[in-house]
Amino acid sequence: MKNLIYHITFTIIALLTACGSRQSHNPQLTRIYEMSESDPAAALAALDSVNPERLSGPDRHYYDFLTTKVHDKNDMRPETDSLYLSVYEYYQEVKTMRPEILYYGGRVYTELGDYPTALKYFQNALDATSPSSEKQKLTGNICIQTAQLLFALRLNQEALPYLYQAIHIDSLIESSYILAYDIHLLGRTLLKLQRESLAEVQFKSAHQLLATTSIEDQANMEIGIATVHLRQGRIDSALCVIRHAIHNTTPEFRNVALMTGTNVYRKAEILDSAYLCALSLAHSQDSLNRRWGYRYLLSPDLLPYSPPE
Repeated sequence: MKNLIYHITFTIIALLTACGSRQSHNPQLTRIYEMSESDPAAALAALDSVNPERLSGPDRHYYDFLTTKVHDKNDMRPETDSLYLSVYEYYQEVKTMRPEILYYGGRVYTELGDYPTALKYFQNALDATSPSSEKQKLTGNICIQTAQLLFALRLNQEALPYLYQAIHIDSLIESSYILAYDIHLLGRTLLKLQRESLAEVQFKSAHQLLATTSIEDQANMEIGIATVHLRQGRIDSALCVIRHAIHNTTPEFRNVALMTGTNVYRKAEILDSAYLCALSLAHSQDSLNRRWGYRYLLSPDLLPYSPPE
């Protein structure tokens, strides 16, 4: 009997110790976690200064989690999922961290190009969050990441509920900058669903939210407006908008602007400008955009502008 009591007591103490070790971390690691949200670059520098070999077992696992998170925040793509899987294995029973752990699983597999697996992780992360959760920002991130993947997979109708949820959450807790890009993605999704008028409302709303920010961000929103006007046959308006957008858009939206510009200029029969847009597109680092660029260059109306070779 005494042995049984001793065994039960020892087990309880061991469990409490294990739970505590997974929730109380090295103060330096805790600060890095806090920095990762507000200043990812500083968090990365601080993380690089930590010697993981000197950390305790639980802190070493937490360090691995921070590595996954901070690298993602700094747009550093993982080469494999091995580090993440070790993090997932260790923390899968820690309910307080489960939504965030699952979210970063979705991010890892997104960057690895495995969209179906990423969607499963995002959905599990969403299921693990409660409606009254204090981490509403995380819920918003899960929703917008899910919507982006569904959009990429051309599952546009399925993306809409996640977009509406993300916009609702971000309208309450985020800056107008984040909200504008949420609304912009909604506009792009509605455009894919042939709902041009509703899409234009979203693009203009996003543009208005960014009225006091950089010209580049405003230009990104204008690409969608130009596309709507093109589809509606408002060529002069589309020309005015896309000219400004092409010259001011950010690098990540550059190819979209060039593709839209090519179509607008071709429709307006300004073929020399259409040729220049298509040529820039053909020199893109992205293979899909290069393919579109050459397709435009080899079209009957633009081919005469190409050198004979």
